[in-house]
Amino acid sequence: MLGSASGPRGRRAWLAVARQREGGFESSRPDQFKGAVFKYIPDYYPDQVGGVGGIVGAIGGVGGFVCPILFGVLLQRTGLWTTCWRFFALVSLLCLTWLTLVVSSARRAGA
Repeated sequence: MLGSASGPRGRRAWLAVARQREGGFESSRPDQFKGAVFKYIPDYYPDQVGGVGGIVGAIGGVGGFVCPILFGVLLQRTGLWTTCWRFFALVSLLCLTWLTLVVSSARRAGA
């Protein structure tokens, strides 16, 4: 047996498990954590909502597969966890810039 769950250490562990379960239930709600891209699909592609939504979801799936592998490679090569966060921040900044440019050009074009 690993230890008693009655001490202060055990209570903290059970609290951490409860928080993780709560976070898992909260993130599974359909109205939570939608990407900003999904907001624009019906506005700019009203006739192809399903197709465009599928492409966006597929790109997210690829990112969910490739990024952890890339994070492992970055960690292995540099030995620093911060390189993973810096990479993620860079990708997020690039996506935000791209989305801003696309939406602003579409608004100027009158789409």
